[in-house]
Formats: sequence, C-alpha cells, structure tokens
Amino acid sequence: MIFNKTYDTDRKKMSEVLKEIPELEQAPPEQTYHFNRYMKVHRNRYLETIKLIPHSANRMKVLDIGAGLGCLAVLIKRGFHYEVVGIDTEEPEIEGISKQLLARENIAYLICDVGKATLPFPSECFDIVLFCEVIEHLPIQTPIPSVLQEINRVMVGGGCLILTTPNLARIDNRILLLCGRSIHRSYREEVKVISETYAVEKSNSPSKISSRMHHREYTLDELKSLLNETGFKVDSIHMTSYTVGEWMSLIVPPFRLPARLLSLCFPRLRPNITLRARKVIGKVK
Repeated sequence: MIFNKTYDTDRKKMSEVLKEIPELEQAPPEQTYHFNRYMKVHRNRYLETIKLIPHSANRMKVLDIGAGLGCLAVLIKRGFHYEVVGIDTEEPEIEGISKQLLARENIAYLICDVGKATLPFPSECFDIVLFCEVIEHLPIQTPIPSVLQEINRVMVGGGCLILTTPNLARIDNRILLLCGRSIHRSYREEVKVISETYAVEKSNSPSKISSRMHHREYTLDELKSLLNETGFKVDSIHMTSYTVGEWMSLIVPPFRLPARLLSLCFPRLRPNITLRARKVIGKVK
C-alpha cells in the first residue's frame, strides 16, 4: 500500500504511479496529449477521493461507477492492491491507451448505464463503491433513489460509498444569479467545453453530449437526505475546491477575490462536494 492520506506525499506518489504507463509512450501523440490533459483536470479530485478510501490489510473489492479512462481504478489497484471493477455507459474514451492499461492491471471494465439498468453483480459483493462525478450527469428523469438503492444492494454491510459532485450552492452560482445571469452554459458553450475536454471521435453526437452534460446538480443537504433515505449514513463530508480554476473563470474579475475569500471562510460555498457514507445494515434491501 503506497498511499498514506498525507496530501503532499500522496500527490507525489500519485504522480510517480501515473508516470509508469508505458502505453503512453506507444500511443499516437494526440491520444497521449488528451490522456494527460484529462489527468490534469481530474488529478486533484483523485487525491480527494484517495484520502477517503479505507486502508485494510484484507484484499477489499472496489466498484468504480463512471470509471471513464480508468485512471482512478488503476491508482487504487496499484496504491491499495485492492480488486477493482470499473463500469461506464460506453467504452473508454481513448481506447488505445485505456484498454491496454486496464488489461495489464487486470481490471475488469463493463458497459452498464447505472441510470437505466440494475448493476450486473450479486448482492453484497463490494466493500467500496466509488460514485464520483456521476450523479450530476444522470438525466433529470432518472429515479435517483432507485440508483442509490441499487448501489446499496451490491455493497456489503458497513461498506463504504464515496460520492463526489459539484456543489449547486457554490459561490459562483450565487454571484451569477445575483447578477441576473444563468448558472448554466449555453448549449454551444457546453458542446465546446465537452469537445475540448474529451476530444474523441463522435464527441458532438447528441448521445455523447447528453451523457456528459450536468443535468442536475445538488446541494449538500439534498445529498445527505438522499443517502439517508436509501440506506446510508454519511460519516465524512469535505467541501473542496479541486475545480477552483474552472469556477473562478466564470466570475467577473471584480468579484473573484471576494468570492475566493468567502469560499475559504464558508466551506459550503466551495465548488465541490466529497462525501463518504456507510451502508446501514438491514435498512434497505
């Protein structure tokens, strides 16, 4: 086990782990560029997630819902030596790198839309479930309580759920509304951001654009209520700022310093929510 929950140490170790990816040296330059760009965007989120993963001498089983390129799954496999399974709605974006990497690490990667189907696993088979940057992408008609109950079903009693998502009540949203502006990007802006971030073939297709848009964001209290209703008990809350550069750019310059100071003083104004919850034994089946 190489991670020890110390931020600076884990950051250095994570960088070392990610350098040991020979697939990057063999991939076309464009794929390597976009893989590294994706990692730069999500690196701080991975660090926040890693800090909440339980340490155990036993070989725990982890389900990564919304595994994407599989980077977090690889970090957990290498860093904790746990068994990891990843699922997502489609094949990894950069197949040439991700497929080889996941295969070499012996990480299973299954196609499953958690918002539309039951998870293809028996009950009580995972010790840890990662539900990171997924809930906001689920279409508005998705029955979120049912999704959380299905996650609860595949977890062992007392198992750990880690959920990360943008904070609807963050300071930039409040400032935008006070200025009479929408908190949502225009469709054209959304397409542009998604295309630049993912840069994959067919990234402008309606289905891909829809799956990557934020259909519904949540406040901390909403998430706590949803988890409590579906058989979980929240045991750790972190209001974080791992996307601080992105949300600060949305605020007009005169408001940026005050917004930054307010978010430092009042955690609930920060842009990101990271929760850890435990499955309550016998509450939901």
